[in-house]
Amino acid sequence: MREAVAFRRDVPHAQTLADLAYNTDGSIWLGEWHTHPGSPGRPSRRDLASYRNILADAELAFEVFLAIIVMPGRAHGWRRPRLTGWIVSRADA
Repeated sequence: MREAVAFRRDVPHAQTLADLAYNTDGSIWLGEWHTHPGSPGRPSRRDLASYRNILADAELAFEVFLAIIVMPGRAHGWRRPRLTGWIVSRADA
């Protein structure tokens, strides 16, 4: 599902990409990025609920979750976007 204010990850496809990257060069999934075109550069309630679910997944066994929220820059819009990084731990969730 992809909407203006929501996105639902295709988990089997994402897992295939993660497995391919790991098998190719040992890369691991550390987090994700997404845009907030018209809202603040902080995680929304929906974002935080998603991070909590990921951190609670025993199979993933993540200690922390990294996220980058991308917003249009103040002066140059998407030509110079602003990036805001977030680290969410199990204790924060």
